[in-house]
Amino acid sequence: YAPAMPKIPVPRVRRARARRTCTRSTTGIATTVRRGRAARPVAIETTETESTECSVSPRPPASPDHDASATSIKAVMDSSSGLHPDRIDRESADLGTPIEEKRAKGFAERLVAEYRASYCVREVGENQRECAKNALAMRKYMRNQFEFFGIKTPKRRLMQDSFFKAHEEELKNRETLLKFVPLLWDEERREMHHFAVDLLRKVRVQLLGESPQHFRKALGCVEGLLLSNKSWWDTVDALAYQVVGYFVHQRPELGLPVMKRWIAHENMWLRRVAILHQLCLKGSTDVGTLFGFCKERAFEEEFFVRKAIGWALRDYARTDERAARAVRSFVEENRAVLSPLSIREALKHIG
Repeated sequence: YAPAMPKIPVPRVRRARARRTCTRSTTGIATTVRRGRAARPVAIETTETESTECSVSPRPPASPDHDASATSIKAVMDSSSGLHPDRIDRESADLGTPIEEKRAKGFAERLVAEYRASYCVREVGENQRECAKNALAMRKYMRNQFEFFGIKTPKRRLMQDSFFKAHEEELKNRETLLKFVPLLWDEERREMHHFAVDLLRKVRVQLLGESPQHFRKALGCVEGLLLSNKSWWDTVDALAYQVVGYFVHQRPELGLPVMKRWIAHENMWLRRVAILHQLCLKGSTDVGTLFGFCKERAFEEEFFVRKAIGWALRDYARTDERAARAVRSFVEENRAVLSPLSIREALKHIG
């Protein structure tokens, strides 16, 4: 008889079990449940009723040259929320709908955070002593009303130009810009406010737009800045004739009624802007509006408004000899009501 042969263990082959995926959608939100490893993205069509059909989209291969740390804000927003700078105006004829405003605000917040951290804070970190010294002098010059990074104007404008070139497409979009500027204004450091003013001057054509609605939103944005507790002559004067003045000169039928409201406003910065908005227009100055506003506020006791009256008259007098005679005549006729400061400033170069 023959001995029994030893049993040789045979390796078992495990079958790959099909993984089940179930996607349910009732309110437009897709929920994926999968056994095993994390599920890949699932593309579905959102419906009002419950859906059990789904299709799996293959994950795109990663690019070897892709660097996640170098991903721009624009790319992050495009992939996460679907926001594209041009889509805000294309997707809805009604500008300012809640969903578009929310997208634009989120995008603007990311832009502000990038400019603060990657430009201002980094500059201060690289030149701590110099910036600290500058910040002390700047704060003293502005009567300790504002905090500063300590970045001087030439360097700040270089930083702004670099940031604008990196995000030019986004910052020329009207809805994003209308959210970005107030967020800059809400920042504590004065350099952020100066960036808001410079940006408004740079993109004023795109901001103005073509429709009355665009005009009202643009001028309303500036009015909101002026009414804040962060207004002072260093930002107000630039906004007065380089932004507001441009808007009113381009659309006088819409802008002049606003200026007539501002000249009687309780806020002195709005009154100052109404007087100064025609600076540098020379021969295009609406003389009737200029003299009318100056006479209406001739009784003012506020220094900044008195100074504005003299400045506006002096600037128009420089246009030509005819304008100088008109200013001289206006001052003589209203000498009894105009303040000595306004008279002195108005006749400074014409006697």
